[in-house]
Amino acid sequence: MRGEWIIDPFVKELVQIEASALKLLSETKIKVPKLIDSGLDENGLAFVETELWGGLPGSRVREECRMPDGEKHVDTGECTLCEEKAWANAKSYITNVVLPEFEKLRSNTMGLDGKLVPPPWVRYHDKRPTWVPKTSDTDRYVFCNWDVGPHNMMFEDGTLEVIGAYDWEGAGFLPPEFQFVNISRQEFDAQFEDVPKVRRLIELLDA
Repeated sequence: MRGEWIIDPFVKELVQIEASALKLLSETKIKVPKLIDSGLDENGLAFVETELWGGLPGSRVREECRMPDGEKHVDTGECTLCEEKAWANAKSYITNVVLPEFEKLRSNTMGLDGKLVPPPWVRYHDKRPTWVPKTSDTDRYVFCNWDVGPHNMMFEDGTLEVIGAYDWEGAGFLPPEFQFVNISRQEFDAQFEDVPKVRRLIELLDA
């Protein structure tokens, strides 16, 4: 079997959404990377430039024990206890900071800055080339992100406290049913298989 490159047809919009989300979230209590620059390059490709954070990406926490000398869980190899600690800190940060801040942000128009890109599990089942943002008479759309989780967070080495959250191309104003917290890759992948839920999400987008 030969692998093939798959390019997301919405990649330009996703990058532009990332920039818009960083601008908006910089005014909240959620710690996000500072946006330095964004736009289109000389080839017409969208780009986002942000500050660089020190620390540990969530995907790398378990590679070795991150505790200081004298407090290490294991001497060598992967450390699931460190991952568990980081994940617990991430859940607390999501519950106590991220989701409450999202709830404060509302709009009468779906998407973000005129762009609407649903979660990949919706686009997997509905291949339409564009999604038209719907409007409402009230601010009933809440700020959501379909890819919130520890895998998109940075952690302090030694304490595993949350530094902040990154990767915001999944953000936008949507019905509250579009808020997803995926703690593991398995949870993320399972969204593609929940066909009744996906159908309901599509109905909400078209309502």
